[in-house]
Amino acid sequence: AMSIVKMREILARVHSNYSGMVAVVKTPLKTEDVLPLAAKYLGSLPATKQPVERISRPELHYRPNDTIAVRMVDGDTPKADCILMLAWEKNLKYDASHQAHMDALRSVLSEALLNRIRLQHSDIYSIGVQPKYTQYPFPQMLFTISFACAPERESAIRNDIKALLQELADKGIDEQLLANYKALRHKQHKAPSLNTDKSADDIRTYFVNGGIVIDNNDLTCVDAVTTASLQDFLKRLLSDGHTYEYVMKTEGK
Repeated sequence: AMSIVKMREILARVHSNYSGMVAVVKTPLKTEDVLPLAAKYLGSLPATKQPVERISRPELHYRPNDTIAVRMVDGDTPKADCILMLAWEKNLKYDASHQAHMDALRSVLSEALLNRIRLQHSDIYSIGVQPKYTQYPFPQMLFTISFACAPERESAIRNDIKALLQELADKGIDEQLLANYKALRHKQHKAPSLNTDKSADDIRTYFVNGGIVIDNNDLTCVDAVTTASLQDFLKRLLSDGHTYEYVMKTEGK
């Protein structure tokens, strides 16, 4: 009986005023039999009576310019922990094709960073790429590139990573990198499940993504990704999005 519009309103409030938990329960029991048990469990959890203030997150919202923040902290070991967040909100449309390109770009970027940046800089550690799409409190895709390195090298490495991203957008994606990703997805492909019922996670994803549930077992959109379409995807990410850079440096004692 819950409409998608009403569920969106609830989720928007939950994500901006989060002070507890959200549970999706799948059970063969009747609702009237389950609710008393859920209420008993929730009632046993610690809670406060104070009203919850709305959390403002302007630092993560769309900004018309790139930003950088460098923070010095105390520590025994000289190190720099760096994050480059490619934030995309403008002209963002989420669907199965977007998810396929997002996953493909994560794989291609991960391999490109290892092949180029890791070889260029021997003092870079734990470099990785993690994409994330969120619908609430506003539609946004974050492509996070993180790494650790010697504090005196962080600026040069960040600039080299940004140069690599622009090079991939301008000159194109290596066909072999995309082929490696597709081969891995096909290797990990599983036979369709005989259980056609929607899982609790499917129901949650349906509401969070505005009625879209991506079937990760369907490789149609994965196979449709080309070097040209992936290059265009990266171009739009760089042109319509912005880069937020965070550096936490420890000089050592």
